[in-house]
Amino acid sequence: MRTALILGLVLWTAPAFAQPTADEAHRAAQDHLDRAAAELQAARDLLAALPPPADTEPPSAPSALTVSVTGSTVDLTWAAATDNRGVTGYFVERCQGDDCTAFNGIGQTEMLAFVDAGLMAGFSYRYQVRAFDAAGLQGESSPASVAVIDYVLPATNAQAVLDGVVAGTTVSLDPALTYPALTLRTSGITLKTLHHTPAPLFAVALSQPTDVAPTLAGLARVPSLIIAAGTSDIRVQGVEVFGNGNDLIWCAKGAQRIAFENVWVHGNGDTKNGITLNCTDAIVRRSVIDDIYRFGQESHGVIGYDGPGPYVIEDSFIRAASIGIMFGGADPTTPQLVPSNIQIRNNVITKKLEWRGVRNSANLSYAVKNLVELKNAQDVVIADNLMRYSWVDGQTAFGLVLSIRNQSGNCTWCVIQRVQVLRNRITDVGTAVSILARDYTHPSGVMNNVLFQDNTFEIKQSTYGGRGATFEISRGPVDLVIEGTRVENTTWVHSFLFFDVIEYPLVRLIVRNNPRVLEGEYGMWFAGLGATGRTGLASYAPEYVWENNGVVDFPQRSIQWPAGTTYVP
Repeated sequence: MRTALILGLVLWTAPAFAQPTADEAHRAAQDHLDRAAAELQAARDLLAALPPPADTEPPSAPSALTVSVTGSTVDLTWAAATDNRGVTGYFVERCQGDDCTAFNGIGQTEMLAFVDAGLMAGFSYRYQVRAFDAAGLQGESSPASVAVIDYVLPATNAQAVLDGVVAGTTVSLDPALTYPALTLRTSGITLKTLHHTPAPLFAVALSQPTDVAPTLAGLARVPSLIIAAGTSDIRVQGVEVFGNGNDLIWCAKGAQRIAFENVWVHGNGDTKNGITLNCTDAIVRRSVIDDIYRFGQESHGVIGYDGPGPYVIEDSFIRAASIGIMFGGADPTTPQLVPSNIQIRNNVITKKLEWRGVRNSANLSYAVKNLVELKNAQDVVIADNLMRYSWVDGQTAFGLVLSIRNQSGNCTWCVIQRVQVLRNRITDVGTAVSILARDYTHPSGVMNNVLFQDNTFEIKQSTYGGRGATFEISRGPVDLVIEGTRVENTTWVHSFLFFDVIEYPLVRLIVRNNPRVLEGEYGMWFAGLGATGRTGLASYAPEYVWENNGVVDFPQRSIQWPAGTTYVP
């Protein structure tokens, strides 16, 4: 059986296939490529027939926008913006005013420049540029640039021309011209020297006293300036006011929001007041008020008595014979008015030593009194000032005076309250601080809530006269705090605290954390009681607080200081 099966097998051989020739292989590959190319072209045609994707990327902001003014024309140039599909053009926008934000389109261009012509003289304009692309997308605007079209006030008929300007005008004074006294009667204007560049901060250094005023050069000059009642939003910038008279600058009652910046106000030998602030909301900043003096009369660098405030006097140099800065001193014409919200910061307030001892043929002096005085004021900050030089003349060589005065008997509400005296340096004086808490000639309010903190004093009684006390306190202030005091001099002083008039004891006197005060001859002196130390203090200020005070010993005396006193070098 097995043999039969084997014999029954039939052997089979696979047929042979013919291999393609080289030409046949080439033609096959070419056909394949042709079909692929046709399919690719069909895909491209299909893609081309579809709408393009939306452009969602706006152009970038143009940069380096510059403005150049010629007459009443402004030429603008800028650096190109970028865009993912290319910038189509630029919109140019403008608004009126240095600080305006309501921009309006004034044109468009494909160039990197634009000309804006026919502008109104005396106005400033603010420009910005934004790019757009073919999809209509607009980018962010460029940083804005300001152009000022000068309006130069003629010297001839200057007042009549000035009265004709409209709100928003910047009126320029030409330093080459001679102007008369001017009165500003139009609200919303700026008066400045032509092409004036504001001075930087004077940056008063309290540790480096100076007798040299900062220089404000190249300013146009007027003999006097009045800000009329009823006006508002006026800026005087970079103007020299030089002459004689009662008030070189008069900011009238009823005017409001008035700023004096980079003004140089100086007298010519017979001037009572440099700047009088009876307006509402006024600023004196980065200015020089100098050579304010008059024989036989009280003079003031800056004074205010008939306006409500607020007032800011900062970063200025003030040199007047009688008083550098004063608020109060005349009865207000408005019932219950108290000059309020007053900031006196970062100023040099001083006097010329050459004024000392000068008298005229009538034997009248310049009535030197003090450096800063409050007579009717509330909510006051006096901070970071240098006050230098005061000698016996019209007063007894005080530095800072807080003295309530119902001057003519019609201001029974006159008061000094909520005052902070912070980080000042008072030097070259006979007595550092004088406090009179209520008037003794007419009824008045009572001084309350006064803080002295971190002040430095240098008392030179032997040179400038006076009592030689650090604080003279009279007629019972309420809530007086003295802390952080440092007295630097090593020469003789009368006392740290001098108390006068026991009729009005102090209410809640706090003396604490004073690192270095001078004991002097008497330590604490009490009128009628003498140098009785803590016993006298208990009589004059029965609710006193005395904590952590450092006293430089005067070895010739033995002062009974309260507990909480440490002797220091």
